[in-house]
Amino acid sequence: MPFPEVDKLWTFTSSGVGTPIDGVGVREWTFHLNWAVGSTGTVEMQTAINMTSTQAVVLGSSQVVTSSAGSAAVLQFSGPFAAIWPRVVTMTGGSSGTITVRGIGN
Repeated sequence: MPFPEVDKLWTFTSSGVGTPIDGVGVREWTFHLNWAVGSTGTVEMQTAINMTSTQAVVLGSSQVVTSSAGSAAVLQFSGPFAAIWPRVVTMTGGSSGTITVRGIGN
């Protein structure tokens, strides 16, 4: 049986919450955070017990400060989770940031 896989890209131009990934039984999650040159951003990865819960839990966060060539960070988590999504807490300077998720089940 093949492993379930997830590929998703969120692009942010301001702070806010990305669309959740739900209903996927992925156990290992890797998030790649990339920011435009001159941008600074704080990103949280969140989850909840289900999609209707109002109690989101922060799995982890990363302060990403760019250099003249831009910057990147990687966040990794073990699941499985009912749902998982990013929240850009702050974004200053520059114009955009992207978060790419690559999940592989086992």
